[in-house]
Amino acid sequence: MNGTSVEIVRRIVPVVVIVALLSGCTPEPAGPAAAPSAPVFESSTPTPTPTPTPTQAEASETGLTQPGQVFGGTCDALLSEADASELLGTKVALAETNPIDVFETALVWQAGGIRCNWIDKTSTVALSLSAAPSYAVGELDAPEACKPNRHDINGDISCGIVSEQNGIVVSGLAGLGGGTSTASKKKAEKIVASLTEAIETTSTSEMAKPVTLPAPGAWANPGVAPDKNPPTCADIDRAIVASDFMGGGTKGTPEEVFPVTGYLSPIDQELAGFVSNEPSWCSWSAKRTTAEIDKGQISQLFSRELGGGAWILDVVAAAPRAKRITIDGVDRAYLYTSKDGQRSIWVADGPNAASFTYYAGQKDAGYRSVALVVEALNALNVG
Repeated sequence: MNGTSVEIVRRIVPVVVIVALLSGCTPEPAGPAAAPSAPVFESSTPTPTPTPTPTQAEASETGLTQPGQVFGGTCDALLSEADASELLGTKVALAETNPIDVFETALVWQAGGIRCNWIDKTSTVALSLSAAPSYAVGELDAPEACKPNRHDINGDISCGIVSEQNGIVVSGLAGLGGGTSTASKKKAEKIVASLTEAIETTSTSEMAKPVTLPAPGAWANPGVAPDKNPPTCADIDRAIVASDFMGGGTKGTPEEVFPVTGYLSPIDQELAGFVSNEPSWCSWSAKRTTAEIDKGQISQLFSRELGGGAWILDVVAAAPRAKRITIDGVDRAYLYTSKDGQRSIWVADGPNAASFTYYAGQKDAGYRSVALVVEALNALNVG
């Protein structure tokens, strides 16, 4: 078939977070996602304490050490399995998502937050929460009212949860069993009120993340308040002028990607750039003939950036199926293969990190395209 034009089906590659399965999945292509609506839910949440703002009082981060996290980085400090089980009325187990399999988790961790899931054995009840420093997240909508479950989370009824105390904001969703009757809805509302009260109790000032400034030279991440916005995919594309990008030939069309997901909390959506309409991924797609693909021209390339997140390369290095590779133009690089066989390239340069995925043509000599994207990001984030 050499010389025959082969149209590669455009596939947008999200990282899927499905609470019902409690497993982070590596990228599988999909289309744009719409953030769920958030009806008003009346609660007795006390007036939150004033939110701290970043100051020079704390040292800047380096990018080489993971930022401090609320609740000491552990979901158990937010809500233990025993407490969650008692409040939900059934035994649940805690599962935390892996930041190298679920990029939204990496963005939340970088902002000083955590992501947590609890689920029961029969897959009829689930609780999904994210927590972050209040100063890293914009004002959230009121939590969703309890209603028949339309989310990709277990349960007959789903109820939103939002709490803000002592500089910590927590948001998410409870999926509860027992049907959708009026009585079940009232019971669900009581459970959510008790969950919110428990979360407020654990959200002490000691559990807040120390206020720090980003590492010098850190790229801007989407959604994070408030000093600068990340470059658009078009900005990055314009900054790449080398003729060998994507293996040479036609450069490819840049696009912004907002992943489709099973469920993202309002905090996840904020820090992934959904709310601020900032790109979460950048994608380049080009039609290639089989001959072009055979000689290494790339049909599709996906890039995600973690400003100030060079520390995540230590997480990648410790993962099964991670292999150290050399890429000229970056400080450190790994090829990572997930449990289901999806491959991604992780790099660190200065205080920053990025993740890349190739499709239908992966012979990019020396991963040259990776280095060119990193070079463009460094240039665009000066000043």
